[in-house]
Amino acid sequence: MDTKKSDEGEAHESGIKTKIVGILAIAGLIAMVVLVGTAAANGEAEIYGSRVLWDYEMQHDFNTTDDLYGWGDFGDYSYTEDVMPCPAGCGGRVYVVEHRETWTNGDPLYDVSSDGYETLAWDGGNFFEMAWPTPLTPGTYDLILDLDVSGHLGVWTDIPNPYLGLETITDPRWEIVVTNGPTPTPTPTPPPSQTTGNRIESITAGFITSLVTIDCHGTVTEVANLEETHSTQNISDSNLTYDEYVEQIMYDEKLSAIDGITQYTKDFTYDGTNAPNLAVERRLGYLGDPTSLISWVDSTENVGMSIVTEGDNGPIGGMESRCPWAEGACIPASAELVAAGSQLSNVELVTAQSKTFVQTIDSPRLHHEIDARGNDAWGYWMDEAHTEGPYGIGTVSAGIDVSVQKGHGCINGSYPLAGTQTYNELITASGYWQFYKEMTYEAPIPTVPLPRTYPVFFLPA
Repeated sequence: MDTKKSDEGEAHESGIKTKIVGILAIAGLIAMVVLVGTAAANGEAEIYGSRVLWDYEMQHDFNTTDDLYGWGDFGDYSYTEDVMPCPAGCGGRVYVVEHRETWTNGDPLYDVSSDGYETLAWDGGNFFEMAWPTPLTPGTYDLILDLDVSGHLGVWTDIPNPYLGLETITDPRWEIVVTNGPTPTPTPTPPPSQTTGNRIESITAGFITSLVTIDCHGTVTEVANLEETHSTQNISDSNLTYDEYVEQIMYDEKLSAIDGITQYTKDFTYDGTNAPNLAVERRLGYLGDPTSLISWVDSTENVGMSIVTEGDNGPIGGMESRCPWAEGACIPASAELVAAGSQLSNVELVTAQSKTFVQTIDSPRLHHEIDARGNDAWGYWMDEAHTEGPYGIGTVSAGIDVSVQKGHGCINGSYPLAGTQTYNELITASGYWQFYKEMTYEAPIPTVPLPRTYPVFFLPA
């Protein structure tokens, strides 16, 4: 069967010299919880009703035009590992019987479905079986799993367990109500202990690479935009479904250099299936023409990462997933919205380098850094001995905005808010400057106290 992440500032505000160095690291809030499951957690047998084969819903209300399937688990006591009474695993029978508010040990079971009770073998301990094909008859019924391990077939059983494990062996029941009214179209919902998707296996789109090299005396313009959104489920609908992640990467940049000497390179890679999903490195050298009244360069770069998840308790992937504390880890519902960027404005002289990395699959991370200063060959130097400098001339800025909300637990439809986090920062230097700013957002792997440690540095593709 199928079983299913100091600023230290030194500033001379006279405009003569400004040197700013900043490093920011933010770790996302993580709510650590313990998943409360059903039979997989407590060992008892269980049975539930469903209208659609392999749809693990826990449905009580049925229409006469529905099919009735029974699914569940035979319980730990139905497998006694090479000793009696269930050396190879015991199965049972699935009955549909008239509903009773109270059942007593030994009450007989009379199946009222059109095809009688179903006899099931162990087959791994889980089952999903047609119990009553359409049409159903209006009424209230009990769906009962009559366990072979009890030794009392054909009657409802609640007896002391003579074997190891739980104290009692009890035939599980699930109440069913059949009416003539319309039944909503079912949305497939996996059981609490299973998953239909996870961050590692997000289906992302395409591979894009772009390499730009420019050496120009005159005017240069360049514009680039990326917006990529993907989901582990159906991206076209307006609702999150169970275990669904919706993740988005946004990137835009614009370069405008007028009447000067410009040297520029850009290495851009988007990879939908490997981390980092986005890697961009830009290098810019600019020297304005002193004979021009409009000679300067403007450059803006923005990057964003948005992750919204309904919650998941599936595998996290990689070596960490083999850790006993990470196996089946609860990843609570969350919303992580992060943006960073940098800007050069009305700059007459600069040598700058920026690096941008984003990954949404695996352990989410966003990183942006900029290093901007003058040029060793062209200046600007504050003294004749060239001991102070070289400095860029103009205005340079960099900043980051973070907004995080984390839920508690992995129960479908229940989203208690466990914590929030906001951070915003903007640094600007005008005049003569050397400027370095590095910004990183990193979300640790849920229930594991450390973020993914490898790699320390991302390599451009």
